[in-house]
Amino acid sequence: MSLITTEWLEKNLLKEDIKVLDCSWHMPNTKRIGKDEFLKEHIPGAIFFDIDKFSDPLAKFPHTIPSADLFEKLTSELGINNSDHIIVYDSLGIFSAPRVWWMFNYFGHKKIS
Repeated sequence: MSLITTEWLEKNLLKEDIKVLDCSWHMPNTKRIGKDEFLKEHIPGAIFFDIDKFSDPLAKFPHTIPSADLFEKLTSELGINNSDHIIVYDSLGIFSAPRVWWMFNYFGHKKIS
């Protein structure tokens, strides 16, 4: 996993191939909704990555990894392509962003921090 600093992000944030993803997701019993929090506050230019949407809709269990075709379709809808450097973060710092990092890695994306 490649970590970046806030200084690096500030210098590179406006580059076209940098895509910052707010991957915030919270357990239902917390009464927090990642998308609502994103709409109130996020890193400038960030895109909300909805973990609930990026899962297999036919799976028996929640948050089962989607098919490669569905993952590609959904990432394309977010304006993400294979040459982009993806930066993931979440509001808790260690919860959902690692899951999204893993998903991109699983599907072969090389530039993800």
